[in-house]
Amino acid sequence: MNITRKRITELRAQIQTALDALGLEDVKMTVGNGTYGETGSFKLEIASIGADGNAITKEASDWPWYAPMHECKAEWLNESFTSDRGDTHRIIGWASRAKKNPVRTEFAGKTYSWPIAAIKHYMEAK
Repeated sequence: MNITRKRITELRAQIQTALDALGLEDVKMTVGNGTYGETGSFKLEIASIGADGNAITKEASDWPWYAPMHECKAEWLNESFTSDRGDTHRIIGWASRAKKNPVRTEFAGKTYSWPIAAIKHYMEAK
């Protein structure tokens, strides 16, 4: 019997709920993408929590390095902006391997990718 996509999605939600219930205050654990078929597996990301209460992910630690190279300010990390749709996004990091949309933001619990020009437009308009 194979593990289906529907079942792996259900398991992922249950595992994330169990991890959140641990109540660990010094780290944030997130269940990532999974594979399914005869067997299944998930990626588990563990990030330490900084003094400001936000997770220090690889993308967050890459922001101070890559952002100034592209005329973005290092201080913009964890700052928010409002998109044209009226959504308030928080900048959470820089995806160094994403060439078109390297800026990562968070809105309503989901992660979004943005082009550099759009981020500069929104942040300088604040």
